[in-house]
Amino acid sequence: MPARRAWAPALAGLLAAACTGGGAPAAGPVATAYAPSGRVDLVDTSRTGGPVAVAGGGLWWPNPDHKAFTGRPLATLHPMTDIPTRAENAAVPRVRIPGAAYRVLEADGSLWVAGPKEIRRYDPGTLLRHPAAAPLARLKLREAVDEQWVFEMPLASGFGSVWAIVPGESAPYGLTRHLVRIDPARNAVVSDTALGDGAEVPIALGAGPDRLYAVTAGAVTAVDPADGRVAAVANVDGLGHGARVILGAVVLDDALLLQVGEREAPRDGKAFVTLDLDTLAVRDRAPQQDDDRSRFVLNPMTSHHDEAWAAQGSGLIRIGPPGTGTPVVDDLLPQEGLPWICPSTPAATDLALDGAVLWASGQEGVWAIRADALPMIHAPVPAYTAKACPPEDL
Repeated sequence: MPARRAWAPALAGLLAAACTGGGAPAAGPVATAYAPSGRVDLVDTSRTGGPVAVAGGGLWWPNPDHKAFTGRPLATLHPMTDIPTRAENAAVPRVRIPGAAYRVLEADGSLWVAGPKEIRRYDPGTLLRHPAAAPLARLKLREAVDEQWVFEMPLASGFGSVWAIVPGESAPYGLTRHLVRIDPARNAVVSDTALGDGAEVPIALGAGPDRLYAVTAGAVTAVDPADGRVAAVANVDGLGHGARVILGAVVLDDALLLQVGEREAPRDGKAFVTLDLDTLAVRDRAPQQDDDRSRFVLNPMTSHHDEAWAAQGSGLIRIGPPGTGTPVVDDLLPQEGLPWICPSTPAATDLALDGAVLWASGQEGVWAIRADALPMIHAPVPAYTAKACPPEDL
């Protein structure tokens, strides 16, 4: 088998509360990247509703209520060593763009925002200066969607296209799911593939060397990007007693790594499973250990070379490589390693890798972490101060 090259987009998102925005930031130099001053920088205390994206000189994230998304110029980011007051936080250059936003993605020089009824394309640089700017394109999906059944909307870039798992027709206890492909050159949906036979919670999208993988809780679908044809389907029920994919699926080298749970198993019935990229046959299965917090994965995974990374409360962990028996699971950044924001344990749930920076986002803020500084043996000193936590409406 030829050597495989690891690639997977940053995915996933959740959690609660909302951000409001100020006016457009003043024009100035456009930064193309952020360089953490230390190993870990706390750069914003806005609550987020998913992984961030870097586009057009800005940092972008969906709001926790999924009714808007927020952007902040990279040039205004700086490490925080104490907690902003309400007035200080409100004065931060930040824009809030209304409209349903479950995911954000940088692709083809644009910012793509996924909502349950449409996917919007923006010029991110223009949006930072003029928050009321209209989208470059609006790609309508399905109007008759009950948003109470929309939980996740994976969004990814690969094979010259933008891909998304979107809600479809009503089904018992939820909505069906469809994989749509968008051609950025035409701003049009060029394929629409139904995933499975019933309502399935979408988990992730990943691109291998020659196929796109759409993962829902109940099935893995491999799609040939050349013609949009479904090349293989693996029913997750075959992976264990009542098995379902839970919060994790990434392409690592020549395997697809999944985290599965068994509804009929004992209380700790979770395992890591790797699938062959061509046949989707099971190659390796290892029970997931839960002897301590750092070995029990609860959040979405992001691929990095031959291992997977995941946020775990106030730290980070890594899993891998696959195919060698029990996956190695250990600390990437020790628990209690993220600087505190409030007098409680900080909670990061999503990771997004952008060049040399790993962005960790969650219910208390956004951290910028030097990827080349990982793993860290010793955690940074928490940055908690006696100031009040940022209000939930910022």
